[in-house]
Amino acid sequence: MLKTVERIFTALWIASLASSRSNLDDFPAVQNKLNCTFDADLCQWTQAKNDDFDWTRHTGSTPTDGTGPTTDHGGSGFYLFIETSAPRALDEQSFLISPFIDTWNHVTMCFQMFYHANGASLGDLHVSLETSGYVNSTVQEFSGPLNSSDTWEKIAFTIRPISKFQISIRGTVGNGFLGDIAIDDVSVAPGACPP
Repeated sequence: MLKTVERIFTALWIASLASSRSNLDDFPAVQNKLNCTFDADLCQWTQAKNDDFDWTRHTGSTPTDGTGPTTDHGGSGFYLFIETSAPRALDEQSFLISPFIDTWNHVTMCFQMFYHANGASLGDLHVSLETSGYVNSTVQEFSGPLNSSDTWEKIAFTIRPISKFQISIRGTVGNGFLGDIAIDDVSVAPGACPP
């Protein structure tokens, strides 16, 4: 039931986001590959304005013992994470939104990201895709304990958009403060992801 309510909320949020735009084709798109380590800034990613809280850019360990990474994916830079300690509450959500990405006349594109999710009370991590030719669609979702130790995990999937598109990364607070979820080294590049 909770997942159904969550999906309805996500659909309403995306509809609200879409209704604030006349047409996705009216917005300029990134014309080269999108690659962000978060070491300098958020690159061209933006924090959503109508969610519950923002992703935090951080280096080193997260403030709470027993959850979150000790370093970024590369070992010495910055990453983004959702802080799940107070004042955060169960099911609060934070969205990170990519710029619109042009397909560069490529049939396929590869999305890749590293994530860290270790703790006793994790929520979920959700990646969705919106194009001007399709309704928003979920392409990856993780729930519950995702790591058994302090490790970064890679996810990669091939996107086959018919027009420029936008990616949304959503972190959801779980039932407790040991639920920090981090992301790093996010990229979108032409071509299919390697097997």
